[in-house]
Amino acid sequence: AIIVDVENIINALKDKVDLVTLARAREKFNSLSSEGKKFVSNISQLTALEATYKSALAVVKQIEAIDPSAKDFVSKTIAAKAAYDKLATDALKNTVTNYMIVENYLPIALIMKEIDAIRVNTAEFRKDYEAAEGTYNALTAGVTGNPENTPAPTDKVVVAKQRLVTEYGPKIEKFKI
Repeated sequence: AIIVDVENIINALKDKVDLVTLARAREKFNSLSSEGKKFVSNISQLTALEATYKSALAVVKQIEAIDPSAKDFVSKTIAAKAAYDKLATDALKNTVTNYMIVENYLPIALIMKEIDAIRVNTAEFRKDYEAAEGTYNALTAGVTGNPENTPAPTDKVVVAKQRLVTEYGPKIEKFKI
């Protein structure tokens, strides 16, 4: 990264704080050599903004780390929602500009968790199964698994839904009596 680029990103944050950009500014600053870092004239502004928005910035980074194809997709999505809900003020919540990602992932993650929790040997099995099947069908309407030898979709919500179809569809089918 070039020093001027880092300074320009930090300066842009004066007018409008965007936590995704704030995180990017820190990444770019960290990618500079030790010598280059010494020449960034407005690093104190970056540090001050990071201190002010520390909790919200942590949520932004947590959301960016969610991978719908990863084994920890469900736990990371639920944890990101909980972290967002813990933010102290609506003003802080409003700075988490990538929260819509969690909103889109959450129903998928929750039904995955619900399907994993179904147990055939419980008194609630039929009710749990029917509720899960209804939600699963609503979320996966029109979605198919990603056929082999085709590029993965770039829309991560589609990736999550395809995973729901390919991994959890067979589980739902197994419960049918």
